[in-house]
Amino acid sequence: MKKVVLFFIAFSIVKITYSQWLSQTSNTVSNLNSVCFLNADTGFTVGQSGTILKTTNGGNDWTVLPSLTTNKLNSICFANSDVGYIVGDSGIILKTITGGNDWLIIQNGTNIYDAYCSVYFINQDTGFIAESYYEAGYILKTINGGNSWTSIPCGASLSSVKSLHFYGSTIGIAVGYSYSIGSFILKTINCGDNWELTNLNSPQLKSVYIAKDTSIYIVGENNTIKKSTNGGDSWSNQYSSTNVVLNSIYFPASDTGYIAGNNGTILKTTNGGNNWNIQTNGTTNHLQSIYFIDANTGFAVGDSGTILKTTNGGINTNVENDKIRKTDIAIYPNPTNDKIEIETPKKVNIEIINAQGQIIEKVKTLNIKTMVDLTKYSSGVYIIKAKADKEIIVKKFIKQ
Repeated sequence: MKKVVLFFIAFSIVKITYSQWLSQTSNTVSNLNSVCFLNADTGFTVGQSGTILKTTNGGNDWTVLPSLTTNKLNSICFANSDVGYIVGDSGIILKTITGGNDWLIIQNGTNIYDAYCSVYFINQDTGFIAESYYEAGYILKTINGGNSWTSIPCGASLSSVKSLHFYGSTIGIAVGYSYSIGSFILKTINCGDNWELTNLNSPQLKSVYIAKDTSIYIVGENNTIKKSTNGGDSWSNQYSSTNVVLNSIYFPASDTGYIAGNNGTILKTTNGGNNWNIQTNGTTNHLQSIYFIDANTGFAVGDSGTILKTTNGGINTNVENDKIRKTDIAIYPNPTNDKIEIETPKKVNIEIINAQGQIIEKVKTLNIKTMVDLTKYSSGVYIIKAKADKEIIVKKFIKQ
């Protein structure tokens, strides 16, 4: 009888601690750098060594497609349900006109100093590529479906343009880093014919997204999250209880957004970035790209063939956990080596739970800030479950 009770308790703990990001079988160990979907069933992810994967059943199965290249592939974008583009290292461009069933090389990747980092098409003919070149970064533009490209200088030498995104057909934002001026933002209001350069005092920037309400978000190294509500004229800093490289950002709705980063980090906001909460997912692999089909169904991909899927916005399915939002906790540093500090607005009871769902330590906070010694912990993902009155909150941290 005792064994049955213990099993039930352990099962209940696992249910509480894990959010609904579920691992998918990718059939590859290659690092995956970009993911996108045409609809709820059909999606693609691309990555290292020319890897192209396709699913036709919502991520349950992934098939490896021939790509005719071994170059690292960095970004994928579809102009419509038939026409899509992939770009990668050494300046390679692939195109499909069959909905991704077949991919052809339309520009050979032969220049080892030339990396195409991001691709975005606003219609079937007009598209853009963010380029990183050893002498200077450029924005590439095509108006004929990739048959020819025009290079538009970004105005910063020794630079890398990492990511770009458009709102409508005229307004676009690109971000990158220059060894001469640091992080920068490029903005166009005339469909990419001209780009205005703005320098930012910021760590290296990795990704940009323009939400449906025209708010602009950028993320990067050292937990950098910035938001602009005036077209990029000014930027406000946003924060989360982590300190990792953030690689990708996506907003399926005006106020609801997701970020993917190193060490398996996934962050979510439901209030336009005023608060970013860590979501548990069971991996410590670096996540490079995140994409949502709608507000609840999304995918994150990353190193070693990692593919994660959620169908409920990544929230925990435990009803008790869904009720709690009055009390919040901050955990830092995260990831950490030897200790963490837990900050709470009031006294709470804390349980630290390992990846197997076992409670390995209980802590009762006496002050607003409580330090926990982790030197006896092995490396891995842990869950902090905080209880205060009828409220419960669950967060993840990583012991390196």
